[in-house]
Amino acid sequence: MGLWLNTAQAFQITPMVIEANATRGMANSMITVKNTGKETAYLRVSSEPFTFNADGLESLKTSPQDLSHYLIFAPRKLTVKPGQSRRIRLNVRFLPSTKQGEYRAIIFTEPTLPSGDAQMGIVPRIGVAMYVRKGDIKAQLSVLNAIYKDKHIILRAQNTGKATARPRIYWVLSKSGREIATGRSGKYTVIAEGQRNLKMGGNKSPEIESLKAGTYQISGRLAWGTGEKNSLSFRQKFVVR
Repeated sequence: MGLWLNTAQAFQITPMVIEANATRGMANSMITVKNTGKETAYLRVSSEPFTFNADGLESLKTSPQDLSHYLIFAPRKLTVKPGQSRRIRLNVRFLPSTKQGEYRAIIFTEPTLPSGDAQMGIVPRIGVAMYVRKGDIKAQLSVLNAIYKDKHIILRAQNTGKATARPRIYWVLSKSGREIATGRSGKYTVIAEGQRNLKMGGNKSPEIESLKAGTYQISGRLAWGTGEKNSLSFRQKFVVR
């Protein structure tokens, strides 16, 4: 769920990620906008291409995978009263000549003036990532290596498939056969035909932050897809210096 707040205005958007498979060149979905603030919200909707590099989200000006060329959303502008919810319909129509593959865009919702004109200054936007797959394509994940950096364990994951995966990490940390800690991460986006650094550590894993010098092993599995039906086991060694 995406949430934007200021002193008088606030709105929520769900879902934050949409994944769909095109059937006969078409796919449909929707997002819901709820005004949780005290004032009427005047909003407009737009889209732009994006990708994920090794370290996170990257906005793009152009992309051959830009879903915006095939995406129709309605309404483009909406007025939402306090406590009210509105739906934005998302319709994708591919051309018969469109190549098989994954197409993606971020659908942004942002506040405007009552006239519909853009607000001045820094305007917050909430983005919904939408992935639509044309054809029978899949993700193909592998774990290349593991390193210890800035008190985090970092797995380097690679996706050689044509579809993006959003895996969760189930991990076990051990040293010399003795288990030190276990955990589960949130979901990471490993873009189609790309790589991503998957980090474990931080406040929720103090055992990782306090590792002493030595050789360790991180093992477990990546799980993704509906019901996490796709799974990849991994086992990597790394050195803390």
